Amino acid sequence: MQTLVTGQDDDDYSAAPRARTRQKDTDHKEKIYQYFKGPRAVQLYLKSLQLILQHQVQFLIQDKGLPAEIEIIVRELWCLRIAKLGDKMTEAHDYDSQSQGLTTDASGPESDDDYALLNRKLKLNNTPGLIDCLALCYLGITTLRLDTTPGDICDWTINDKMPYHRAIKYLPKSMKDRLPSGYHAVLDPNSLLNIERFYSVLLDIASSLQKEHGIKWPPLNHPLLLARYIQELALPLELYHATTELARVLDYSLALSESNTGKSRVQHLPEAQLASCLVVCTKLAYPFDRRQRHPQTMGEAAAVALDWEKWLAHVDKSSEGDNEVPRKLTSKELATVQEADIFEMADNQLDEYLDWYQDTFIDQDKHEVDEYRKDLYSWFPIDRDRSAHSPQEQDTESKTQRQLKAVSAVHGTMQPIRIIKDTEGDDVVRPGQHYTYYRNLEELPDHARKFYEMVAKVAGLSLEMLVMAVFFAETAIEKRRKQDQKLATAID
Repeated sequence: MQTLVTGQDDDDYSAAPRARTRQKDTDHKEKIYQYFKGPRAVQLYLKSLQLILQHQVQFLIQDKGLPAEIEIIVRELWCLRIAKLGDKMTEAHDYDSQSQGLTTDASGPESDDDYALLNRKLKLNNTPGLIDCLALCYLGITTLRLDTTPGDICDWTINDKMPYHRAIKYLPKSMKDRLPSGYHAVLDPNSLLNIERFYSVLLDIASSLQKEHGIKWPPLNHPLLLARYIQELALPLELYHATTELARVLDYSLALSESNTGKSRVQHLPEAQLASCLVVCTKLAYPFDRRQRHPQTMGEAAAVALDWEKWLAHVDKSSEGDNEVPRKLTSKELATVQEADIFEMADNQLDEYLDWYQDTFIDQDKHEVDEYRKDLYSWFPIDRDRSAHSPQEQDTESKTQRQLKAVSAVHGTMQPIRIIKDTEGDDVVRPGQHYTYYRNLEELPDHARKFYEMVAKVAGLSLEMLVMAVFFAETAIEKRRKQDQKLATAID
């Protein structure tokens, strides 16, 4: 063991100055934070969100064939949406990469059907999120009065390529590196799109733009939408006129608007209004119970009976398509794949899973690939022609043909009901009598639940929202019927 020996320092050098003037290691580099802070971070986040919005609009135009005019409309709506954020981009507050002060519309609890004006104003003063972008796209669709529903948007974000899940991958690396981690979390949601949350943001934006900029949203293009609903659900055409007339009787505007109380509920959603009228008319003309109801004339929609068991069989066959081709897995199923599921997948489903994994988790920045990875990719190439492995994507025409076949098959199973006039008896049960109300999901019988689920899916509503909207419409009808009875009694 060596002993430290000290001696007299002839030059009178002290240890302290020597420690302070020691040369630093040239190989050691001071850590430099690359992410932006404060107003610069907000500006970069909005630019990133705008880039994702551009990808969403291009998806609607190029992949789904929507009119190119939607790009102009969405751009103008985006400018109005971020007009309130000027103060946020100039205020001198700093946020580091772990800041929790970055509030967006992508977080925060709300009630399902109660949106107060004060809360709405506060939320719109915050920075927008990915759901805001989807809502702006739908407002553009509504402005053009297209037959696209929120259900389509939800389905496209789950099963297609509309940017939402892992949307951050659409940003270049230079932008991602400078975004604080709080914004990374906003642009990289770990859950699927919630349709109720979508409507919450949609109503906030639509009401704000209507109040502050005088934008009056047009009503739904109900002729196109009803025709689509009837075809996809294989329902009798007689329901078209009945649904339109019921909406008129209930004074449904079928347009985005705010109630007089300053609060919006599910019955104020135009999509819920139209869907609930269709369900009520279906229950009146073709009830789910097996009780016989005899019309007075052959001209009534209820003059024929709809066999719900056969209807369900034909509709399921139409939605499943060719049984020889394994169905396409949804993003939700792909995200929950377990080891044992791999052994039960068909070849095309394995390709879908590997494609999904590549798109979701593999960094696509080619300029960062080193020589080792280049060699590895050359041995095991992951790029391929996906069009040859996606039969469902080439099945659009056959899907329409299957729907038309289902409509024809369902109509072929409908049987006429015996006509009984008023003079033939007083105890005859008429269409509309013994009407059944369903207040919650547990009360729905099997066929009714399946029908509600299909209507909710095509209209873009959750099952709970549709049940509430239908019950509200039924309550409004009953209230109006009693008012008419009182008026008739008073006149007599």
